[in-house]
Amino acid sequence: MSLLMFLHQDDGAVILTDTLATDTLGKPLDFVDKCVAVPSMNLAIATTGYQQLMLRWVERLRENVRARDTSMLDLHTPGSLREIWADIQREHGPLEESATIDHFGFDEHTGRCRRFAYRSANDFESEEGEAPAFGVKPDPLGDTQPDELSDAGLIDFAKRIRVEQDERTADRIYIGGDLVLTEVRKNAVSSQRIYRWEDQHDQWQAICDAPPLGAVARLP
Repeated sequence: MSLLMFLHQDDGAVILTDTLATDTLGKPLDFVDKCVAVPSMNLAIATTGYQQLMLRWVERLRENVRARDTSMLDLHTPGSLREIWADIQREHGPLEESATIDHFGFDEHTGRCRRFAYRSANDFESEEGEAPAFGVKPDPLGDTQPDELSDAGLIDFAKRIRVEQDERTADRIYIGGDLVLTEVRKNAVSSQRIYRWEDQHDQWQAICDAPPLGAVARLP
């Protein structure tokens, strides 16, 4: 799993992710992009769970999928993700982890921002979310959204969630690296780093001693 927050409205979306990838025991393996911009489709793709799924999906999307916008892409996505998931399991055996791909992008005809989720637990069926909506993973204790939807508010909320996860003794989500904010607006997709965790350097040192990032990596 990963830290993922989003604010989805008809006129766009803001997506916040961390960048730390770990193994199943929490050992840092790399810093990775968990939300990828695809400007040609006015689209951002976010992921939680098994990293290889998104890496292979973005590669296929750029090489073999023809779509003008997120609505047209939705017609191709479920079948493609099933094929990729099956390929991964043929190569590495049954996976204990799940994965979710989220698309945020504009419909060319309506001019509205649409959000689709594709979950391995639901055989990658297309699930469209309504707007306006705020979402966060993992589920926080107490309040389910920040006090304010500013950069500072999102950072404070992310810090609180990390403290909650660090205190867990089971099913912990490992959060770290940087916080990266991706914004999708009509005709524009942009990303920027808005925060660096205090222990990012320690995580980097652990990464330098780790084996190369591969299929065993787990997005926290």
